[in-house]
Amino acid sequence: MIIEFVKIEDFQVTEDDLNLLEAHIGRILPEDYRRHMIQWNGGVALQDNLVHKDFPSAGTDFVLESLYPLIADDESSTVKAYWDFETGDILAEGYIPIGSAVGGDEIIMSLNLDETFGNIKLQTDYGLIHDISPSFNQYLEDLVEVIS
Repeated sequence: MIIEFVKIEDFQVTEDDLNLLEAHIGRILPEDYRRHMIQWNGGVALQDNLVHKDFPSAGTDFVLESLYPLIADDESSTVKAYWDFETGDILAEGYIPIGSAVGGDEIIMSLNLDETFGNIKLQTDYGLIHDISPSFNQYLEDLVEVIS
């Protein structure tokens, strides 16, 4: 399914912005995520009633509410701010928070340079981690709209 997004912050992200984030966190970003950030600077899905096709019984627990912007008026709401806050807290090693799920949990992405690179997971407030999708693009494709 093609997820339609709307920007929540009206700033244009550039390659230089992404390079600065990579330098700040000391890790490289997957290309599909970079492309999304340049186009949408995070964003909110326009579709309602989304579920993850592999976890329909989880309802909206694994569904994206919004992706954190890279650049925002409120710097505390950016990918960089969430990285700074979560690092050393309960964030899984080598993962970056990229958004929030409808239930309030974190959508995280692996930046480890191994077979998990680019994997998307859900991390609960209690630190439990659920595998969701093998890549950012695949995660977006795995979300389907339920027609009621």
